[in-house]
Amino acid sequence: MAYVASSSTCEVDVDGDILTFTLGDMLSGSSQTCKYSVLMDENLYSEILFEDDMEDGDDYWTSFSEEEYLWVLEAPDSHSGSKAWFAEDLEERYESFLELEPFTVEGDAPTLSFWHKYITEAAYDGGYISISTDEQSFEDLGPHIIRGHYRGVSQASPPLGGKDSFWGNSNGFVNTLVDLSSYLGETVTLRFTFVTDEGNPETVDVEGWTVDDVRIINRYEVKNRACVNGAGGSNYACDEVADGGTVVYGHNGISVDELEANLFAQIFPNPSSDHVSIRLSGDWNDERYLKIYDVQGKLIYEELEHKLNFVISTDLYADGMYFIEVTDGTHQLIKKLSVQH
Repeated sequence: MAYVASSSTCEVDVDGDILTFTLGDMLSGSSQTCKYSVLMDENLYSEILFEDDMEDGDDYWTSFSEEEYLWVLEAPDSHSGSKAWFAEDLEERYESFLELEPFTVEGDAPTLSFWHKYITEAAYDGGYISISTDEQSFEDLGPHIIRGHYRGVSQASPPLGGKDSFWGNSNGFVNTLVDLSSYLGETVTLRFTFVTDEGNPETVDVEGWTVDDVRIINRYEVKNRACVNGAGGSNYACDEVADGGTVVYGHNGISVDELEANLFAQIFPNPSSDHVSIRLSGDWNDERYLKIYDVQGKLIYEELEHKLNFVISTDLYADGMYFIEVTDGTHQLIKKLSVQH
């Protein structure tokens, strides 16, 4: 891993793998944000063992409930594509389950990753995730969450009352990562449970819980340690970066610049500052989807393109490395893009 020269938004001194930022005078309780980019070995990233973006239906999933209300693949919003699992926050008491078919946990750092959005009656309606090794008894995965933690303890009556869970408003889609290392070698079933009680406040807008882009990955992460000290080295203190450090994602499990026969994509300028031009040539189908991911694997741009030449604005992108994916339903091509302002 190497620091990208001049990528820091703050004054920085570089000494090997140690970055020292000069922040100047700061008041107690105040904060500053410094952003910078690093280059990683492209062969070191989180391997995708399983993924489902829900676009092909419910092949891997089962929904059931003692009541009539089930999870459905008709969400009001989705993290990617047009489909996602959704449990609606109704003015009825019900408990609904969504289960992923059993699989064997393997890898050095097996991890559940999913994107979700929730807008529920705060502290009373919400959801949680659990796991079973026998498809009968389930244990809550809350203690194993390393990013995107539960909102807090529910104040409702059982079965949700007294449990940590996702409730309230997530303010859009968030990513949750769950370490499955404790179940290595076991065949497990993952369950998403959504619970509501009677009624919802008239003054509060509610929606429900949406789950999308579920992955099982073999997590590769970089552990970061941050230290702060005053002038002359006084009041020195250090702490580990929270939420599992920096999880390094690849490019959907496909080698960068893996070429399909007779398919080409030119990207220029690269590095880019305020825009990037993309020129396609070869045997592409008529409709092509263009997606751009950051190094964390987050989808930041998606568009259906009918032209072979187009321009994307990058002036609001942070400095760093990105992956451009072009697909046409049959073929797929991925290219690296570097942004430097």
